[in-house]
Amino acid sequence: MAGTTIREIERRYSGEPVDADPVDAPPRADVDEHATAGTVVLAYVAKQADAIRATDPLVRRGAPDSVHAMRVACRRMRSTMQSFRMVLDRDRTDALVAELRWLAGQLGGARDLEVQEERIGAAVAALPPELVLGPVAAEVTRFFAGRRAGASDTADEALDSDRYRALLGAVDALLADPPFLPAAEAPARVLLPAAVATAVRRTRRALRRADAQAGGPERDEHLHEMRKAAKRLRYAAEAVGSVRGRPAGRLVKQVKAVQELLGEHQDSVVARELLRELGAAAPAEGGNGFTFGWLSRDEQARSERAEAALDATWARVQRRARALTG
Repeated sequence: MAGTTIREIERRYSGEPVDADPVDAPPRADVDEHATAGTVVLAYVAKQADAIRATDPLVRRGAPDSVHAMRVACRRMRSTMQSFRMVLDRDRTDALVAELRWLAGQLGGARDLEVQEERIGAAVAALPPELVLGPVAAEVTRFFAGRRAGASDTADEALDSDRYRALLGAVDALLADPPFLPAAEAPARVLLPAAVATAVRRTRRALRRADAQAGGPERDEHLHEMRKAAKRLRYAAEAVGSVRGRPAGRLVKQVKAVQELLGEHQDSVVARELLRELGAAAPAEGGNGFTFGWLSRDEQARSERAEAALDATWARVQRRARALTG
């Protein structure tokens, strides 16, 4: 475990062998195109359980991208339990879904700050010297340093908590005794695409709600909700990929493109809020807010470019979804 790398964690997501199985994990059934819905869903959940355990020591050591990898595994597992409720009894999974949301939330502050510090720092470095007024880079470093320390403490406390250990135990219990409903015995390639179709409709509704807003915070919020719905769609398509192959893979690729646009938009929204804080605090650091205002203007343009590309990219998702779900 000590030598595990982020790339090895990523390979686990694609189904390659894992060298750190959960305690007392039962033998896992093979997944092929003839697998039952229960087998496919449980195998996907098990991969995320492996990823959480494998990233644990990396998060504790502060390895780059380790927090992101653990959060993604939490989201994948949670989303799978929510998307495939025709297979897994929600009376047994809802409490675990809530605990996975808690863990991802405890890790979220550290990851979000990491992303924004890199984003704003790169933007400052790319500016021509005449637009950098005052000790801008130093102000950015100081701004994030204290916040990162607090967020890192929160993540460490979560991983050292009884609540986290209970979460891992609950995951092991679910894998050992899956709460299957009768539909779990149905052929996966027949049953599971219905969950993908539902996720497509949920994502489309979020886009329509966003389009009903001319702009501003309300539109930003609906686009953020669309991003979350798109993640669930992507993870559902990933799970189906083991039995529906190329059509599922093509859908995953297109949904990822939508996620990237929506992620760029949301990162821009958050960056502008932070830049306003930096600009307001700049005089106390011996500078002024000019550079941060300039960067905020650039962020607005980045957000608008992402939105402009969204409709065409979403149209490609719907075409790929129809090929998978019929």
